[in-house]
Amino acid sequence: MRHTLGFVVFTLPWMFCSTSARADVMVSTSLDLTAFQVVPTVGTFVIVSPFTASANAQAQDDVSAPDSQFTQVNDGSTSASAATAFANASASASALTAITLAASAASSVHIPGVPFFGSSTGQGGLGGDFGGTGLFEILDSSNPTPSPVDVTFKATLSGTQSLSADGAGVFATSEIIFNLLLPDLGAVPIFLDNPISIGPSSSLDSPYSNTLMGTVTMLTNTDYTLIAEVDAESSALNSVPEPSFLFHTEVGIFAILLAGRSWRNKKLRKTA
Repeated sequence: MRHTLGFVVFTLPWMFCSTSARADVMVSTSLDLTAFQVVPTVGTFVIVSPFTASANAQAQDDVSAPDSQFTQVNDGSTSASAATAFANASASASALTAITLAASAASSVHIPGVPFFGSSTGQGGLGGDFGGTGLFEILDSSNPTPSPVDVTFKATLSGTQSLSADGAGVFATSEIIFNLLLPDLGAVPIFLDNPISIGPSSSLDSPYSNTLMGTVTMLTNTDYTLIAEVDAESSALNSVPEPSFLFHTEVGIFAILLAGRSWRNKKLRKTA
């Protein structure tokens, strides 16, 4: 009997690890600006060189040193990425020509079976974002005098927001943001902000696809600053996994065996 109990005691930690409920929480977020159009009723949209593309990525969690990368280029394309044990992010932007303006951002967090927090952010920027330069004008070569013109801005966006958490996942959050700002006019022709979150034992998948539009009255043959940004943010928190039913059963059996041994030892001492 002594050998049997020794085996039970030796294997108990292994039984705890193998039969505990696994805590798992995951978030995946992305937003892409796949097409950007500026359509005036008169004239042509022209970007003024240098026009900046920016990319920013940040990731952090409770067990790793934070990681980040920021890149910026004029009249070109750039990208950035960051990663830790449980989080990662990436971003890119392109400002090669007026008809190829584009940006993307992605972030994710996956915390498997440990009670930690993680978060990440990806940001792709165009023009004056992150201190860059983003001058443009509505060029009307037929009339050099600045004149009022209605200008429609169109942003074609697509993205994903996928969240899941088991019973030990405390929360998971995801947020996609798009901003188009004309600071010289104090105007925000296009704005998108979609934050979502879940709690324990739940999941949510939310794909996004839309072309957003906004119209502003401007002047032809006049320089304006443009700031545009896509933003994808993710965060999650895990808790300590609860022991499973099987583990409780094994502990109960161990307690019964231990009690039986104690009873027999007492009986032996009385009869000795």
